[in-house]
Amino acid sequence: MTIREVYRHIFMGFKSPEIISLFTILIGILFVGTAFYHYVEDWGWFDSFYFSAMTLTTVGYGDFAPGTAIGKLFTIMYVFSGLGIVLTFVQTVARKQATDSWFTKLIKSWQKK
Repeated sequence: MTIREVYRHIFMGFKSPEIISLFTILIGILFVGTAFYHYVEDWGWFDSFYFSAMTLTTVGYGDFAPGTAIGKLFTIMYVFSGLGIVLTFVQTVARKQATDSWFTKLIKSWQKK
């Protein structure tokens, strides 16, 4: 599979209402986290977005950490709620990719014979 085909499948997936709604929720969660860290932890917008994205993807380089108690409490709730959304989004895109792949179509055509 070429890079072009991978991008085509990703963008074709955005025609699915399920993927569109999960992506919208994911962007919303990133925005909420970014705004929270910007105002509560007094970080810049880019640093807040960076920390939000790294937290939700569980990368966690350790270069930023909340310094306030409310920031730490929010991060705990943010990880538990946001990680589920990220994993659901990735799983949905992967499932869509798998059901639309040429290999799956080939196997289904063999099963019909």
